Amino acid sequence: MADSHRTVWSLDVKAPRNLFLKFKRELQLYRNILADSRTPRLSKALLGLAVAYAVTPVDLIPDFVPVLGHLDDAIIIPLLVFLAFKTIPRSLLEEHRQAFVKRKNYLNDSYQMIDRYTKLQLKRSSHQSRAMV
Repeated sequence: MADSHRTVWSLDVKAPRNLFLKFKRELQLYRNILADSRTPRLSKALLGLAVAYAVTPVDLIPDFVPVLGHLDDAIIIPLLVFLAFKTIPRSLLEEHRQAFVKRKNYLNDSYQMIDRYTKLQLKRSSHQSRAMV
């Protein structure tokens, strides 16, 4: 029973980083959808409002009002994003999600190739410096 209690209260140190990366990926997806000419105007307007509301200091309920000040941010932004995604054709949304995954895989492959090349060059330079000594 003590073990199960520990797992409930253990902190995942990587959780904030994973949350940030997921948020970053979603923002990139929103940006791609906004740039697509096939995206309905209503969807673009709703996503634009969600992003603008998130980054501007203007609030419907000021943040200094206890609880309600932050609660409006937690309700309005996800609601706008939800409504925007409901108005985007599912095929278009899936196309952008798949393109993002392909791009991510391509970048990972590129980074791995650069890493291998760099290690090879470092290895060569270390062999050359040993040969000169």
